[in-house]
Amino acid sequence: MSEYVWSEKESRKTRHARRKDEREAKAKEAENFMESLCEGVEVPPFAALARDEELERRIDIPEGCVGMLIGKKGENIRRVEQRYKVTIRVEDATASGAPRSRTGPQRLVITGPNPHAVILAQSELDFAVDTLEVPAEMVAWSVGRGGKHINLIRELSGVAVLSVARSKIAEEEGDAVLPERCWFDLKGRRDAVADAKMCLETHLGYHPVYLEMGEAERELDQEIAEAQRILGVRPRRPQEQGAGDGSPGGRG
Repeated sequence: MSEYVWSEKESRKTRHARRKDEREAKAKEAENFMESLCEGVEVPPFAALARDEELERRIDIPEGCVGMLIGKKGENIRRVEQRYKVTIRVEDATASGAPRSRTGPQRLVITGPNPHAVILAQSELDFAVDTLEVPAEMVAWSVGRGGKHINLIRELSGVAVLSVARSKIAEEEGDAVLPERCWFDLKGRRDAVADAKMCLETHLGYHPVYLEMGEAERELDQEIAEAQRILGVRPRRPQEQGAGDGSPGGRG
C-alpha cells in the first residue's frame, strides 16, 4: 500500500501566480521557437522598416491544390496561422479582395506583424503542380512492384500527390498511330515537388543500366543452360575394372 502524500492546498493567489508564470514561460518558448525558425531567412527590402505595419503576401493557388492546401475543414490553414501568428484568408484570384468562390482560380492572402513569420508561412503554403513525361515501356519499372518506388519517393520528398497518368486513347496523326502517352503528376509544396521530380529523374536515369544488367543476366542463363545440356549428353565414364561387380578381370 502506497504512503499517502499530504500537500498543502494551493491558495487562489498562489494559483494565479503559477498560471501567470506558465503563460509567460509558454510565450517565451514560442518566441524562442520563432527566432530559431527565422534564422537565415532574408527579409524583403524595406520590410524591416515597417515593423508597426502588417506585411502582406499573396499566393496564387495552383489548380487542383485548393483542397490539400486548405486541409480538412481548414485545419492546415489554422495550423499555419497558430504556428506563425499570422492571418490567412482565401479569396478569388480574378478580383482582389473578392470573397472566395467555389469555381475559378483562388489566391491566399497572408498578413502579419512579423515579416519573418509571414515569409515562413508563405513558404509552407507555396504549392506547385508539375508533370514528368515517361515512356510507356518504363512505367511499370519506374513505379515498382506494388508501387514501392513511387511510395518511397513520396515518403522521402514529402510530396502530396505522386501518381501515373495515361492518355485514354492513342492519338492518331495521319495514317500513323502514336504510342500511348504516360506521365507522372506531382502536387504539393513547391520544394517537395522539386525534390520528388529530381528523385524521379534520377531513378529513370538508371533504366538503361537495368536493361544492360537484365541482358547480361539472360546471357549468363543461356551459357549455364548450354553447359548443363552439354554435361547432360556427355557419355558416362566406364566404371573401373576390378570393382567387384563380376566383370571380367574382377578380383576373385
